[in-house]
Amino acid sequence: KEARQQLKAKKQATAKACNFDFYALLTPDLTLCERYLPDFDAPNDKFWIAVKSYKGTGKNYFQHELASKVYRDRGLPVLYVTQLTNLINQEAKAMGLVSIHELVKSSGQLRHQLTIEAMKNGLACTLDSFHKIKVLIPNFVPFLTFFDEAESGCEAVLDASTAIANHRTESIACIRELMRVSKAKYADAHAYLFDSDLTNISVDWFTSLTGDDAYIVHNT
Repeated sequence: KEARQQLKAKKQATAKACNFDFYALLTPDLTLCERYLPDFDAPNDKFWIAVKSYKGTGKNYFQHELASKVYRDRGLPVLYVTQLTNLINQEAKAMGLVSIHELVKSSGQLRHQLTIEAMKNGLACTLDSFHKIKVLIPNFVPFLTFFDEAESGCEAVLDASTAIANHRTESIACIRELMRVSKAKYADAHAYLFDSDLTNISVDWFTSLTGDDAYIVHNT
């Protein structure tokens, strides 16, 4: 509750007191000017990679290509996260991942025995279902994580009245723990934040979970 109030207050205070678009507050480490988001080298010493690139610039294609390289070339798992339930099965199929909705029955139990083979590429889940990962798949640790629509995702985690409202504390704790374990297990692991409206506010919240700074990319 306190975090939700701080997020709202910070946005309101910034817009009111400064009288400018807080979407411009990001200070990029890498500035691009490309019609489509190009491949770029993410520094290995940065766990969080924040990417602001406008709609229609191929952010999802970028994710598909990067995900396939990770599990095809290195055999390491990928986690795709969004708060948009209509995207989850579509993106899971596009990336070759297993959707958590395919694995979990309405009762909350696993639909079938989860094998290493089924999870070899990774998992796609909504923020509403994030708390289920630790309970149902305790040994799953992603090498690469995508938080798609991260700006609205941050607001959803902290303030949405959807199903996550009933599991907010567990969800935040699960996100924090999984990201910390990912960072600890893999020396060059990355968690990407994608949004066309990405701000320093959501970037600060996500990075605070592990106590790191983000490498910020802005495709103008």
